[in-house]
Amino acid sequence: MHQGSTAKRPLGAPHAKKLLGLGLLVAAGCGAKVKSPARVPYVEVWELAQFADLEQDYGAALSLVDMDADGERELLVGAPARDPDRDGVVLFVSLQSLSVVDAVLPWRSNGDTSAHHDEFGKSLVWGDWNRDTRIDLAVGDPGADVGSVERAGEVWVFFGPIDTAVATRLSSSVASSGGRFGETLAAGDFDFDGYQDLACGAPHPAEIAADADGSSLEVFFGPDFTRHERWEAGSAGGSFGAALVSVPQPGGGAALVAGAPELSDADGVLGGLFAWERFVDASARRVGAPRAIDSEFGRAGSYGDFDGDGRGELAVAALAGRGGVYFLERDRFVEQGRLALPAALTARAGAPLFTTPDLTGDSAEELLLLSSRASDPAALLFSPGRGLAHLVLDFAAAAAISSNFDWDDAPELLLATPTSLQSGGGLSDLSLIDVSWQDVRSLDAPRRPPVVIPGVAALRGRG
Repeated sequence: MHQGSTAKRPLGAPHAKKLLGLGLLVAAGCGAKVKSPARVPYVEVWELAQFADLEQDYGAALSLVDMDADGERELLVGAPARDPDRDGVVLFVSLQSLSVVDAVLPWRSNGDTSAHHDEFGKSLVWGDWNRDTRIDLAVGDPGADVGSVERAGEVWVFFGPIDTAVATRLSSSVASSGGRFGETLAAGDFDFDGYQDLACGAPHPAEIAADADGSSLEVFFGPDFTRHERWEAGSAGGSFGAALVSVPQPGGGAALVAGAPELSDADGVLGGLFAWERFVDASARRVGAPRAIDSEFGRAGSYGDFDGDGRGELAVAALAGRGGVYFLERDRFVEQGRLALPAALTARAGAPLFTTPDLTGDSAEELLLLSSRASDPAALLFSPGRGLAHLVLDFAAAAAISSNFDWDDAPELLLATPTSLQSGGGLSDLSLIDVSWQDVRSLDAPRRPPVVIPGVAALRGRG
């Protein structure tokens, strides 16, 4: 949706879930004094929509992009299958009507007997890899069999204009059983040639295979992906590539940063971070390091301007031990500060990070701490580079996007809670988060029950 659109609609019914409360964060070494915010944000959570069936894990991944170049962006919903004998799907949902307008799914040509496409849609990233001005979509399928190698994983690339029956399928040049290639994805111009490239992680943990160092990362270079390079974890250990972050560089292009949360040294499993910068060296180098009080550094990361100084920073989570978020310079990757997290937000399994636009009006972007299990609530970290405040929600969320959904002057957040993260295994839903110090015009509109979005079961019935 765009701000100038006139087709306004109510945003759903009040959400039954309450907020767990606002707390202060402590930012160490950021050069800012921590004090109570002048205005404590009042945040409302609205239940926008539910998916109609339990067949898929709707909302495992989200993206927002104008796939058909009609001037209106579509919500892309990654939906792995909950039955390992079924296929995952990516739904294209209209934000005007909250209806499914298209979908992509793993197709099989004659003679193709590949199996285990249930995790298709686990990860999503878009770009314009062939630079033809049309949007291209990459879909992770980390549980797929590759030839006779079970659960090696692959990535499907649909070049725009999207034809669901035409895809480029990418797999690791050294496929390994249980490798989970495509679990993580990132896009950026990593070789500084003007074309976007696609990075695919295979971050399986050490216990998946006998060779604990089997984790890997492969970069496929635009425009046609025929050229590619592979990094093996080596001493980085299992889960290398658990986080992949494209970090824009001052002179153009991007550095690719990969997390290695199981990297260990004499102090135990502390984690690590590796940066691949073609203009510095053709190989990856280790950057950043956690303090001894934290561990699993590199489990999650995101890029944004978190202190409002006009320069972007790399945020990297270390969610074990005491737990904290580290902020690194975007070019030299030197630590700028550490944000201590409250106990409720540590000891999390995975917990991806998502950068949101400025919600507080102080020019600093916010961080959303997401979930990988139902017992880990999502949390919003306001102005994290300054250690302003945090807000813990009482529900888990696997993915998020931000946009101006109600046509005011500020963005809102849309969070997805798939069935696998619902307490009791309920229907997947979409929740809208609105910070009330903004001018929220939609609050004057009458509410209606949350929209029901047809799922795969209903779409199958159309045929």
